[in-house]
Amino acid sequence: MQSPPFARIADAFGSVEKKLPGSTTFRPLSIGDRVPAATVLRTASDAALLIELPDKHVVRVGASSTVVLNQLGQDKQFALKVLSGQVWALVKKANHPSKFTVETSSGVAGVTGTFFAVGLDQETQEMIVSTEEGSVEVQSYDDAGVPLGQPVAVREGMMVRAARQRAKLIASRQLREHQVMWSLLNREGAWAQQRGQGPLKLTRGRESELWRYLHLKSLPAKRPGARPAPPLRQKNRPGGPKPGIWRG
Repeated sequence: MQSPPFARIADAFGSVEKKLPGSTTFRPLSIGDRVPAATVLRTASDAALLIELPDKHVVRVGASSTVVLNQLGQDKQFALKVLSGQVWALVKKANHPSKFTVETSSGVAGVTGTFFAVGLDQETQEMIVSTEEGSVEVQSYDDAGVPLGQPVAVREGMMVRAARQRAKLIASRQLREHQVMWSLLNREGAWAQQRGQGPLKLTRGRESELWRYLHLKSLPAKRPGARPAPPLRQKNRPGGPKPGIWRG
């Protein structure tokens, strides 16, 4: 019997946590952890993590984000839900996922092979999608969470904003801020690895910039009186790679 698919935490920094299926509490996350479908991942305002999915698809979760890994490759189907914050996903077209979607409360983005970003503004519940490579189909939801209107194709160099009850979506050319964001991300080892150029690793110290460029606003301040999560723990295995670096 085939074991269920899982995602691997390839790299992370700052305060990052996981809530496993059936659990009611978040616990510290470690580099090298393997997590099953239905796991919830959460990052603090100083944190980010990099997820390697089956078939070598990669997802980068930015600061102040909460993401649910709904499907992890069963029948080549992948589905994530962004409850807050943002993700950047690199989907390997050569591995032919039958479905790869990133959902928010306001809409859904579906792809077959591309490099794209999805952000959700928790205050306005507006969803923003930006495409660096390939094409993404984006569709808004109504108040009941049902797809509304016709999906719009967001092609390379384009972006779109989606919101509940916004039936007609219009893709437009990326703003300058998004172009700068993609320039920063394309220099990260995480994406270079997928092109055979280096290790799968995050670049530290860019989260405020990336948030601002994607959402076109500043990263929210920490909640007053919020208790910081425990620091990141790293798993060291004898003879294995250095913490935070994954090698194929």
